[in-house]
Amino acid sequence: RAINTATQILVSSPDIQQVLDKTLRPMITVLGFDRALIMLYSEQTQSLDYLYGVGGVFDDMTRIKDYRIPVTKDDNLVVKVFKQREPVIIPDAIAAGLNPANRILHDYQPGPFVACPMFAEDRIIGILGVDRRDRNHPPTQSDAEYLSIFANNIAAAINLKRSYEGAISALVKAIEVNDTYTRGHSERVSKISVEMASFMGYEKSRIDVVRFGCILHDVGKIGHASFLELRKVGALTPEEYQHIKEHPVRGEEILK
Repeated sequence: RAINTATQILVSSPDIQQVLDKTLRPMITVLGFDRALIMLYSEQTQSLDYLYGVGGVFDDMTRIKDYRIPVTKDDNLVVKVFKQREPVIIPDAIAAGLNPANRILHDYQPGPFVACPMFAEDRIIGILGVDRRDRNHPPTQSDAEYLSIFANNIAAAINLKRSYEGAISALVKAIEVNDTYTRGHSERVSKISVEMASFMGYEKSRIDVVRFGCILHDVGKIGHASFLELRKVGALTPEEYQHIKEHPVRGEEILK
């Protein structure tokens, strides 16, 4: 039942940070774990990058927000799980021969833990790791199976968000392919606005709204004759200028 409830929340919003806030803590509590950590695969950097942590000192995300594991680091347990595509149960990190100098092991001293691959459409996109502080109750195979179900639901939600962002990017490119004068404008507006919002202390969910709003602010130019006016040499006529000013209204209609 807990997994079903979490799944409904996961698919209800494109805001992954907000979704994880609502689902990951209750989920690990139901399964009897104390902390959880998500590492997401980046094709660009060929690494597993920290995405989210919850429970105990993991709530202090500023300490590990830049944590990154290159997938070429074959001796790393997280990388092994990523490449072998199977959950791993570790009752004792030291007894298992894991490197005590590893940043996570050194800073957080995990108890018995499970590292589980996250699959979206048969493609692994990251790793979910959870641990128990009680060393007398190591995770079981049943725990790993339930965790795998939840991990795949998280992966599906992340994949959905990526598809959403991909659709937005395609929409913007459709605008700019006919408008060389403002090409890259939406991305530049978005980048500057996100930096300002971060400086002002906005929460991530609000920053995402700012980012997407900036990217989409000129979407009303699609299929609009204002492309011609924008490329016109010389002053616009009053009618042409009025025509150009209609694109925010058209954008609202498109996004409805």
